[in-house]
Amino acid sequence: MDVEIIVIGDELILGTIADTNTQFIARALCESGYRVRRVTAVGDDPGRIIGALKHAAAESDAVIAAGGLGPTVDDPTREAAAAAAGVELVFHPELWEAITARFRGLGRALPENNRKQAHLPAGAAALPNPFGTAPGFSLALGRSVLFAVPGVPSEMEAMITGQVLPALRARFGDGQVIHTRTIHVDGLGESMIDERIGRWERSENPTVGLMAHAGLTDIRIVARAADEAGARKLIADAEEDIRSSIAGHILGADGETLAGAVLGLLPKDGSLVTAESGTGGALAGMLGLESSGAFRGGLVQGQTGLETRTAEILREWQSARQATHAAGLDLSPVTGGFRSEYILIADGKETRKQRTHLVPYAMASRWAANTALTALWNLLRDTPSE
Repeated sequence: MDVEIIVIGDELILGTIADTNTQFIARALCESGYRVRRVTAVGDDPGRIIGALKHAAAESDAVIAAGGLGPTVDDPTREAAAAAAGVELVFHPELWEAITARFRGLGRALPENNRKQAHLPAGAAALPNPFGTAPGFSLALGRSVLFAVPGVPSEMEAMITGQVLPALRARFGDGQVIHTRTIHVDGLGESMIDERIGRWERSENPTVGLMAHAGLTDIRIVARAADEAGARKLIADAEEDIRSSIAGHILGADGETLAGAVLGLLPKDGSLVTAESGTGGALAGMLGLESSGAFRGGLVQGQTGLETRTAEILREWQSARQATHAAGLDLSPVTGGFRSEYILIADGKETRKQRTHLVPYAMASRWAANTALTALWNLLRDTPSE
């Protein structure tokens, strides 16, 4: 069963607010076993909304439209839905009474333009709004069914969870079981991974996709089946082959993190300290999120000179516990991006490597921290554990 999501509002296509509605709706549908066919964003233009609704209804079993149900002129979803279905808008006195009661309970005057919210396309069923004045509605639209909900996130989320998903289950039955597995890969780029597992990226079930992050890449495997055992079997078969194709580059999977992988490779009774410059503490922050006593803390500096600073922090920790590993990180701006340099010290032996990354400023700290952690991960894998 395919569902299309349409989010409506000029603020979305102008980029003035982040579209969190699509993320919530898509995740709720996928977790319920329904496939999202497409996502469309459209402004507050009645003609474009009509076109988007008709196009979606012609290709999907259900359509969820979020936004445009307010009382103002630039809230045209009701009118557009009626036009797309070829019906008139009908006034519902019971909806108007509910709106009136809500304003009365809030002690607020009721503007006459709120009467617009008591109109629904002929044949539509109202979806009560527990947190706002705008009721949603469901409406037959060609071979499809349209669910229109408000764009206010709190109102939309309550209606999707409490009304739309139960209505989908009543109409279409339970969706397929969907399982997802995400494999985290070290410094291999998307193109190199694609060369090795491209055959899986052409698979229809499970589907396999690549997601690039700051210095890392994820491989996402999504399987659909009638039951949980079938979905897990599809995931397991794909994962086994993918792992063999990129052996030596897998950091972990799902909730496992790069920082956790590094700390997990430390020798028995080993510890890790860090020193950073220009990163805002990104490296120590990532390590500090892990519940491991092996990370002994970090020094964050606003200037360079990490060779001296790393030695200083090592000496500071010597009195408490022998620090066997250290990672130093320096991030400084260059034309067009940032230069990141990391220094690794293990058992008193220094390993220095340098890479230049021309990355956007907003990504630079995390990219540099991931680079240092990946280097440390590779070093620890080659260091025998005690």
